[in-house]
Amino acid sequence: QEAEENGITTTYEFITAERIDRLNSIGFVWNANDAAWNLRFEELKQYIEEHGNSCVPGIYLENEPLGLWVAKQRRTYKVKHRVKLEAKKKNREEGKDLAAETSLSGERIDKLNAVGFIWDVHEAQWLE
Repeated sequence: QEAEENGITTTYEFITAERIDRLNSIGFVWNANDAAWNLRFEELKQYIEEHGNSCVPGIYLENEPLGLWVAKQRRTYKVKHRVKLEAKKKNREEGKDLAAETSLSGERIDKLNAVGFIWDVHEAQWLE
């Protein structure tokens, strides 16, 4: 049997279509990484609602995983864009592949942008 999740088709040799449907009906998580990312994203939206910005401290005692996750999103974004820029300067295509391999997809960047995510906290503070 095959199941498609987020555009990825996976073959499950020992799971029938009926079992897949039953698991889906109870909210079974097929991709733990996506579930974890979405959980932190929802926590970020709550933080923004409470604080009016996305400047979660790296050490945020109320929710330590959220602070670490936000820092990781910023770091991954910077790496992804630095790889693209370096490849562009050298007029090479391979940088695109390296940038695409990060866990921060274009869709995730769009979701973060939609809630007003601040990618560079220092720049945002300087502009205030």
